[in-house]
Amino acid sequence: GLAGASDSTAAVTAFWLICFPNFSVPLIIWGMSQAVESYVQRAQQDPLTGLLNRRAFAEAVAARLVNHPAAHTCLAVMMVDLDNFKQINDTHGHAAGDRLLQAVAELLRDQSPPEAIICRAGGEEFLLAATCTPDGVAALAPPLCRSIAEHPSGITASIGTASADLGSLGAPGGGASLDELIAAADRAMYAARRRGGNQACDFG
Repeated sequence: GLAGASDSTAAVTAFWLICFPNFSVPLIIWGMSQAVESYVQRAQQDPLTGLLNRRAFAEAVAARLVNHPAAHTCLAVMMVDLDNFKQINDTHGHAAGDRLLQAVAELLRDQSPPEAIICRAGGEEFLLAATCTPDGVAALAPPLCRSIAEHPSGITASIGTASADLGSLGAPGGGASLDELIAAADRAMYAARRRGGNQACDFG
């Protein structure tokens, strides 16, 4: 009677004391790892567009430089700046501007080479980097420029491109760095803007 019931209760209690940690601990660890992974991903992303932020962009480019197709001997960096974006915000509001930035980010994902690394550099500026052949550098920016111009909003972009031989990147004694390529691409972008925008310009 009571002794049997007490034994059964004790057995069930012992079972749960033994089994609960075996089930719960892996679940807790899995939940924590998912949370950490989600935090790391958020720390690497621009919250509006989901593109990489500048720090994650630099890290991704560094990783690409040690793991790229053998035929790719150049790194091309493109600065994309939307022309007259302030007018969109002033006329239609910041929510419309945010939606346009999201649309352009998606367009850049779709129209860039599959291996391209893309980030939102800030405001209405985007950065792209891709390894390629020397002959492929000039072909990267014009299709992006055309695709942005075809967007229903009527927005256009000025794009500047700078490139360097992979062997010279970071080399001692004057080799180009990623920051220097970004600065050169930025200067080329401003040259495209001075020429009226809606065009691509190569540095050099």
